[in-house]
Amino acid sequence: MTQSHVAVVAFPFSSHAGSLFSLARAMSSLAPSSHFSFLSTERSLASLKSQHLLSNISLVPISDGVTSPHVPSHFEAIELFLNSFKDSLRESLKGCKLRCIVSDLFVWLTADVADEMAVKWVPVTTAAPLDLYTHLHADLIREVVGVADEEH
Repeated sequence: MTQSHVAVVAFPFSSHAGSLFSLARAMSSLAPSSHFSFLSTERSLASLKSQHLLSNISLVPISDGVTSPHVPSHFEAIELFLNSFKDSLRESLKGCKLRCIVSDLFVWLTADVADEMAVKWVPVTTAAPLDLYTHLHADLIREVVGVADEEH
């Protein structure tokens, strides 16, 4: 029987990777005959290397999108990451025969790559339910509460 291969893709900012890595470890312990590739940026993966890796999990780096020595602000870093994400993910998964891709909801672009590879995409959120509700209803909240224009 061929070993199942599942890619788990983490948003590399804040605590997203750590939370999703806990899920990947739980899945890998429940499915020891499957292989799990955990994908995130080098910096994000470095923060996980001190945690115990199970033998069926591989850490796979993807690009952070930064191509110059300039250190981007937090929001610039997110934009650079998202702009390079699909190409980087495609490259990292090239040749993999995946069963599915599990990804942080914040990297919704994973859905496009999963479609191209003809595999299922399983989006997950590591946030608390209220955080998810707020994210999903941000436009309504802005409409009701109002948003002040920021002057720079």
